[in-house]
Amino acid sequence: FSDYNKLNITFCGMMGSGKSIIGKKFAKIIDFDFLDTDSFIEKKTGKSINEIFSESGEIFFRQLEENYISKILHKKNYVFSLGGGVMNNLNLRNIIKRNSYNIYLEVEINILSKRLESSKNRPLINSKNINEKLKELIKKKIIKKIYSNLSSWEKVQVARHANRPHSKDYINMIFDDVIYLHGDKKYADDPAILGCLGKISDQSVMIIGTEKGNSMESRIQHNFGMAKPEGYRKAQRLMTIADKFNLPVVTFVDTAGAFPGKDAEERGQSESIASSIQTSLKIGSPIISIIIGEGGSGGAIALATADIVLMLEHSIYSVISPEGCSSILWRSNNFTKKAAESLKLTAQDCLKNKIIDSIVEEVDGGAHRYPEDQASILKNQIINSINNLNTLSVETRRKKRNEKFLNITSDI
Repeated sequence: FSDYNKLNITFCGMMGSGKSIIGKKFAKIIDFDFLDTDSFIEKKTGKSINEIFSESGEIFFRQLEENYISKILHKKNYVFSLGGGVMNNLNLRNIIKRNSYNIYLEVEINILSKRLESSKNRPLINSKNINEKLKELIKKKIIKKIYSNLSSWEKVQVARHANRPHSKDYINMIFDDVIYLHGDKKYADDPAILGCLGKISDQSVMIIGTEKGNSMESRIQHNFGMAKPEGYRKAQRLMTIADKFNLPVVTFVDTAGAFPGKDAEERGQSESIASSIQTSLKIGSPIISIIIGEGGSGGAIALATADIVLMLEHSIYSVISPEGCSSILWRSNNFTKKAAESLKLTAQDCLKNKIIDSIVEEVDGGAHRYPEDQASILKNQIINSINNLNTLSVETRRKKRNEKFLNITSDI
């Protein structure tokens, strides 16, 4: 398997290995079926590949190949061996691409993991240790390859992954001596926004974050991370306290948007969001904001008006969800993938358009795969950001922050 990186492998089964022994061995390791497409075509036509070439020419063969392969690519748990000539057929390449990655990304990786686990006692190599390491290496390389080439819509799904770490998870893993603070002192406490004091590298900080919850009960309790006016007013109160004691503010953003209910509108939802933005621009404390999952609409920017805005590699940040955009622009929910692409909501798009300041690299397979490792990466980024901001005077920080948001997207 030394030439593993040369193989074009997806969990739908396409693999550009020709009739190589490697393809068969790989299929055997992960307990998938193997199909050599040349043999498949020969069986269907009753002629050898050479005969088809000599009788009808390459153009006819490529069309025949396209017709047969396009009909079988939907099969799951297969490793297909395709001849190198496939790469010269643009239409077939597009068909392969469409069938290579689908919305069940995590399900398929989990299936692979289970199959790799179940094949432990089927050594293909004399040394059991080598076989185990090989399987683990293959698994990691496949995951890394998939996550390095996600579409915008796939990133939306990863950002919404049920096991992705939320604000409370990062607070518990990154900060010490955490003391939670509650209420806006005007109406009520909003569980959708968490607020607390904590320490990071012996530096006291104010922490604010939207919390979605990780079970049905906790999601209902936290209103799925959709804050009401009292939540944003709590955030304003905590920012003011941080400013009074010159504490850095760290915010975690993970929300589909502010709560759109009637009661929230009656209590001044838009005003509370605007006031949160205003408070963020006025205070002198350093502000670091991290988009850890979804950054949706005004509900996100209310907590992301910061000196430094960071985004996890597979998080998203946009004015509206792809589903909402699709229903408004196309009057249909059939265009969510197109909307996701058009919204330029990925971390890479946001960095390119200077919406954010930096991308935080995620562990292979997404933050949900190794939460503690991801928290360690994020902790270092927060510490570095605080240290950098502490070198600036209060007035300089405030001026740069205001200029940044007043001029945002002005050069796009």
